Amino acid sequence: GLESFIVSAVWGVGAAGAVGGGGLGGKSSSSSSKRAASSGSMPAVPVAAADPQVPQPPCVDGEDKEPRPVDPSPTMAGGRSIMDAIAQRIRGVKESADRTHKAYIKPVKRAVREEFKSERMKSLLCSPYVFWRHPIARIFIVWIILVEDFFIYGEDPVNDSRVRANFPGMGHILGLITLHTADSVGLGFLKFFLVLVAFIVGFALGRLFLVRIIRARWKVVAFEGCEGAILTVSLFITGMLMLCSLLYNVMIPSDAEALGGHSMDIFLLFGAKTLQYRHVNKNFQTLSGSVDLLAILMVMDQVLQDNHWYPNFAPYTKKFWLAYNGWVRIIAFWVLLIGGIAICAVGVSGTGTEPGEVTWNNKILGGTSEVTRGILAACIVFTDLFTVAQDWAFPTFRDNLEIEVPKIAGTAVETLRISWMVSLIEYCPPLPESVRKWMPPADFFQLSFTGKWLTYGPLIGVMIIDLFCTKTQLMYNPSDYGQYVDPFDNCIMLIVDEDYLNIAYSEDGTLVDESMITWEARWNATTGQALSASALTDIKLNSKYVDSSVKYFGLILALVFIAIFVATIMITNYRLRKGLPVDMYEEDGSPIASPRDAQGAETSPASLPSPLKPTVRETQ
Repeated sequence: GLESFIVSAVWGVGAAGAVGGGGLGGKSSSSSSKRAASSGSMPAVPVAAADPQVPQPPCVDGEDKEPRPVDPSPTMAGGRSIMDAIAQRIRGVKESADRTHKAYIKPVKRAVREEFKSERMKSLLCSPYVFWRHPIARIFIVWIILVEDFFIYGEDPVNDSRVRANFPGMGHILGLITLHTADSVGLGFLKFFLVLVAFIVGFALGRLFLVRIIRARWKVVAFEGCEGAILTVSLFITGMLMLCSLLYNVMIPSDAEALGGHSMDIFLLFGAKTLQYRHVNKNFQTLSGSVDLLAILMVMDQVLQDNHWYPNFAPYTKKFWLAYNGWVRIIAFWVLLIGGIAICAVGVSGTGTEPGEVTWNNKILGGTSEVTRGILAACIVFTDLFTVAQDWAFPTFRDNLEIEVPKIAGTAVETLRISWMVSLIEYCPPLPESVRKWMPPADFFQLSFTGKWLTYGPLIGVMIIDLFCTKTQLMYNPSDYGQYVDPFDNCIMLIVDEDYLNIAYSEDGTLVDESMITWEARWNATTGQALSASALTDIKLNSKYVDSSVKYFGLILALVFIAIFVATIMITNYRLRKGLPVDMYEEDGSPIASPRDAQGAETSPASLPSPLKPTVRETQ
């Protein structure tokens, strides 16, 4: 297109020169020559006729193949001929783009739109009877998350580092809520005030975003009624805590300790021996394993409460699980959860590279590089999202009115409500009328959520942590963690001499002297002998580092999985806007029929009931 445009412009200039007597000022030159002729200073130069030997401008695609003759009038001369050539070329490009859109783009869009409307898409998205939503598949996948989580914990070399942990962002937030680490009572009170402001403002902004944007504007059906508040409020509170931590650093005096990625003192309260990566990450892994166990028990509880979708699955187990008015399931849930968390905490605390600790040295499954670990982290993101998609009410999360709503695991209620903020507001002194009219009602600060969001909300939180794990693998550099690479087999070498590390790193875990954390600084490159007694204590880990750009493939995979998950929800909303059914069953429990009347005639979407209209239960 650019080449054709240049050719057209050049031919236009050439034609102008031939018509107007040369140069870019054809018309002006003709006028000036006439004036000169009349004054007698020079003879008049007649206007040249169109030369048949002058090449004609090329024709535009899609137009007649006959070239257009050049207008011999002076109006074609100079800048006008160039502009005509440009406009002509633009028209040709536009016509070509229109033909391409009609021939290729429009049919694809039409096919995708029809696929979204098809019964097959409804069955794929919402049918509880697809094989990957069978109770066995649901229980199996949620157990896979736990296995993947512990596998990557054993393979990640960061979990063995003897350097002080430094997590920017996370350290800022945890340092702010750790009130006792403030340098003075005044700064401790400042922390408390900022945390209180972060919770109140984050709560209000999260609720406003949920009501005004997600529900009112985007109309995401999964967030209808009381759903989704726990997720949006948690995200906004986290963001406000981060903002308040930065504000704290601005407000404190210069001699006070600022918050940073190294502010991990809260883990000392949970049993961490030091603030090194190896001890801090044990707490993270215990938390992650506990959330995985919670998800396992909640999914199992939901499956064993079901008597509608799969009534013939494990009938005797269901009968025992629901015996004594549900007290068996309540007691069993808490016993299994507390016992599982205790076993997880004890097991994780016994891992490490110290003598007597459990070390992962499997060479068959292990020995992965940062590329494999990044892909594995992406697979954990996939299994987290797939567990959410396996729910029988996904992607609407609206339970049928004729189906008994499962109770929240470990309780005898269907919905959990948090209304202490409402009670607090009611006991506060009344505000002036001029202020009250700008304030939301008291029940705005009440949180209500069902068991589904209690199950999948923490899983989404773990998924965010897994994304950070993927980022860690992408940005992993052994020298940042007191490690270096053996050039012979690419295995990672761990420095355990803490006195040596204290020289190479600052107090907050930042690398000061990179030359000390290399193979050449620890071993003789020719003989392979240790250069010091400190080097003899270094430990060769099972993991490897290959420094390959393929490691970014894991991040791409994770983003693709998230995009597919979001697209699934958007497809559901598209079907809702078009008045198409998204649930497999009507409110009376009968299967949803195709949108046709009894005579087989197509029913218009406008005649179908609006799926966005709240039901009686949602209104209550």
